[in-house]
Amino acid sequence: MTALIIYDSKYGATRQYAEWLSTALHTPVMKSKEVTSAMIEKADLLLLGTPVYYGKFRLAKWLKKYEPELRLKKMIFFIVGGTSDSEEIERNKSVKVSIPNSLLLQSEIYFLKGRLIHSQLSFADRLMMKMAGMRLKDPGKKKAMNTDLDGVSPEELKPVENAFDAFKTRVVAQPLSKIL
Repeated sequence: MTALIIYDSKYGATRQYAEWLSTALHTPVMKSKEVTSAMIEKADLLLLGTPVYYGKFRLAKWLKKYEPELRLKKMIFFIVGGTSDSEEIERNKSVKVSIPNSLLLQSEIYFLKGRLIHSQLSFADRLMMKMAGMRLKDPGKKKAMNTDLDGVSPEELKPVENAFDAFKTRVVAQPLSKIL
């Protein structure tokens, strides 16, 4: 089985997850900008890492560009962001606007805790965070929007690693089932 980890990262959390996955799974890792159609075609499984910015995956344009090649691939997404498990509606919206419908059936999606350190944000991102925070009515959410968070941890990757192992087991077992 051939697998490839592809990621996009702006502030480093998604890159960190991709590197941890690469080490744990003994799988090559590449920035999305470096990936070619030929690389996609050679892979049996793609692990795709992307942060969420302003409700959309940073890999959204990349997914659209390579949609024809990706239609035949099994994909495991690891999505890095600040939404909690209770914000399922927001997470589903980001999936809907970021992943073409033709790719959803062969995709597994896992949301991982991200990192938000306000002092490290670009001026434009700090401004957008302040504007978004001002629109919030809920004081708890408003406070959370203006508080640093860092949930990035190798333990977050366990569901992704389990999905990888399950796919690998199915692929390895498949030829045996054809023989029987």
